[in-house]
Amino acid sequence: MKHLTIISTSSFVDLITNSSSELFVCDGRKSIDMVKEIITKLLLAHDTIEGTNYAPRAFADVFHEPELTKWMWDPYAVPRELPDEYEKYTEVKVHYPFGGYTSKNNDLYTQLENKFYDWCEQNTRAERLKYPYTTHPEEYARIERKESAARSRIFKKYGIAKMKAHAALYKEFLKQNEYSQAEIDRVDAVVADTLKQKGNKYHWLSSFHYPSSKDAAGKWLGDPMDDALYFFDMALRYDLHIQKNSVLIYTAEDNSAPYDIFAAMDSYLSARHIHLG
Repeated sequence: MKHLTIISTSSFVDLITNSSSELFVCDGRKSIDMVKEIITKLLLAHDTIEGTNYAPRAFADVFHEPELTKWMWDPYAVPRELPDEYEKYTEVKVHYPFGGYTSKNNDLYTQLENKFYDWCEQNTRAERLKYPYTTHPEEYARIERKESAARSRIFKKYGIAKMKAHAALYKEFLKQNEYSQAEIDRVDAVVADTLKQKGNKYHWLSSFHYPSSKDAAGKWLGDPMDDALYFFDMALRYDLHIQKNSVLIYTAEDNSAPYDIFAAMDSYLSARHIHLG
């Protein structure tokens, strides 16, 4: 269970954590060294109460070195229709009564899924019964390819709409962080270019992303804006309101910090918990 802490620099206000990753959002004019000192004292208190041995370890064994955010995100400053549109396509997990889960979306997704099932009923069900995998593996594979192509066609409009809704919110993020108009317009250009490309871009999990390229040695290169997009996606996914120059602290490894420490951080930093997954 890895954890992330975000601490802003005016007064400690918010703390966000979860069972597998921890994210803290706080405000206060505290230097990185001050934040490390506070956390170290909380670890020492935890050791005293619980009989553990976290405080004597190097800070880097428990948490990564804190860093400052380069960006901010205020979801309340965005026109309401943009997140409303995006939420049509966000994924939720529907749990089965006897364990496990499947990913489902809202009614729009369900309608498309039912349309796909209807297509299979009309076009491939009889073939599946005629050519079971155990006796006709090649025919069975052909049927699966046929169904996969049909699913891509059915979800085509859904994938495009989701990518455009994601891109529209990302443009608001760029505006809030005072990127140039050229960089904002580039988002529309990337979307347009993506729609021209062949491949699985119409998959229902489509989202906006910058294109990758290769250098002369064949090594894949990311886009200079990838880090900004990653930060935005994190804030969007967990519905965060984050100020620029907040302090980010990741735990060093899964479970490298005691879970009880996050309750203490919650109390001392006036924080709230969220599940990061």
